[in-house]
Amino acid sequence: MSNQKMIIALLGVVAVLLAVIVGVLVFKSPSSSVPAVDTTALQQLPSTTGTGTTGAPTGMPGATPSGPFDPAKATKVSGDPKTHVDKYFSAIVKGDYATAFKLLPVDKQAQGEEAFASQIKGYGMSKYELGKADIGTDKATVQATVQTSGGPFTYIWSFVKYKGAWVVESRKIGGMGQ
Repeated sequence: MSNQKMIIALLGVVAVLLAVIVGVLVFKSPSSSVPAVDTTALQQLPSTTGTGTTGAPTGMPGATPSGPFDPAKATKVSGDPKTHVDKYFSAIVKGDYATAFKLLPVDKQAQGEEAFASQIKGYGMSKYELGKADIGTDKATVQATVQTSGGPFTYIWSFVKYKGAWVVESRKIGGMGQ
């Protein structure tokens, strides 16, 4: 009888191992039918932790950077980086999407102003709070958190000095690893 128990135990171990192998093959295979999560949509939300990628709850078409960052073509900052981020989120909360669009990093503007406004309206942003600002002599980051109908999102904006003036390098959603 102890031999039967041993065989049953071994069969159980083999079954578990086979299940693990099948699971690994299914979930790691590039031809898997499990869809990949598109985080570019999340990146379009107003950001408190971003640098060049877009991020938004759902349905936001993300803009793909057309190449390496070019400060000569970057969005110019009027004033300091913290004021720029404040101006962006203030415009969003007021529903002034045209102003907010112009303050985005250049790569985020690729989707067009109408698509941006449509996406942002769907988020139901009701308020924002500026967070940590780290402003150096030639680089700066500013964080901000927005309250949306889907919950809070933190953005990280990155800035660089170019020819003595600040330009927007990127805007990313915090915690997204992008």
